[in-house]
Amino acid sequence: FIHNTATASSSNLVFATGNSLTALTLSHSGDATFSGQLIVNGLSNYTGLTLTGSGGSRPGINFNNVNDGVLGSIYGTESNALNISSGTSGVVALTLDSSQNASFGGDVGIGQTGNAKLEVLANTGEIFRADSSGGAYRLVVNQTGANVQGVLDVLGSITTSGNVGIGTDSPSSYYSDDLVVKVPDEGGI
Repeated sequence: FIHNTATASSSNLVFATGNSLTALTLSHSGDATFSGQLIVNGLSNYTGLTLTGSGGSRPGINFNNVNDGVLGSIYGTESNALNISSGTSGVVALTLDSSQNASFGGDVGIGQTGNAKLEVLANTGEIFRADSSGGAYRLVVNQTGANVQGVLDVLGSITTSGNVGIGTDSPSSYYSDDLVVKVPDEGGI
């Protein structure tokens, strides 16, 4: 049933079920409040819910609960980006822009959360792969170590003890008086 909660200029229109449970309230301020799920069926591609802001405003969807208030939000920007924020502070956690770039406001954990800016956990296979120039330059990290194809520019130590080894997996020193390096005709070491 439908009834009007008329109290002068603050009347609301209430839609209720047969059990007198309020399903929808249209307030005098123009807000609509649903008391249950909002289900939209029969949509075609790229149709559905549209949020339109007035002027230069940024319309968004807020996720709230009664105990904690705002849990997070999603909103669009003037530069055609989609921002996802979490918590009541509204700090942006993820931005997806129109050039298909993703920017993270904090650390990124894939399968793991830790203190690193990027932490990836995998128990089998490749953990990380970075390619450029069609694979001419490649870094692959797997369960047994790291493999570099192309140019490797290392600043700092090679092992955790600071030792550098050429032709050995376990260098015992970082200094040698008699180090000789031969370069084959085809280049490289």
